[in-house]
Formats: sequence, structure tokens, C-alpha cells
Amino acid sequence: MHNLLDDPLIDINTPDGPASVPLPVLLGGLTNGSVLGYRGLRAHQAAPWHVFLVQLAASILARHADLDPNSPPADPAFWRTGLIDLAVGEERAWHLVVDD
Repeated sequence: MHNLLDDPLIDINTPDGPASVPLPVLLGGLTNGSVLGYRGLRAHQAAPWHVFLVQLAASILARHADLDPNSPPADPAFWRTGLIDLAVGEERAWHLVVDD
């Protein structure tokens, strides 16, 4: 049901062309510099989208004092686990639609 962890819902531009990726892949791509921009992002959405992504990444990295914050991992599995940890193990927190 539109799961940000697994479904390719975020449209980006990469050096290889356009792609659609889930949130953990986006965070990994931002880390390794493979995200050139976003497709469909309107001008008024750019600042809040940036703040949202930075806050997510900072919150995940803050839980890993052993990592160098200047060189975060590019592995999407790290970011997926981090997103689930932020939601106290509740993967449904990253679903856009859930059953009541």
C-alpha cells in the first residue's frame, strides 16, 4: 500500500537517466552523489523536501555515534533499517495508506 521503504515512489534524475526509487535508495543515492535532482518537484516544494530529507538523515545518523557523519553509508539497507528504527520498529509508519 504505497510503502516508502520498498516501493519506487520517488522520481529522480541520475547520471544514467530518470529513475523511480524508494526512500532508502534515495538516501543512499544522496550520500554517494548519484541523485542529480527530482522529477516533478515544484519550486515551492523544494525547501520543505530538503528539510525533510536532512532531518531524516540526521536523525538516523545521530543514533550511530560510531559513524563519521561526514561520510555516511551509501547502502540503502542501512537507511532502510534506520528509518524503521526511527519508527520504533513499525514499518507501517512508512506506508502512505494503511488499514484502520
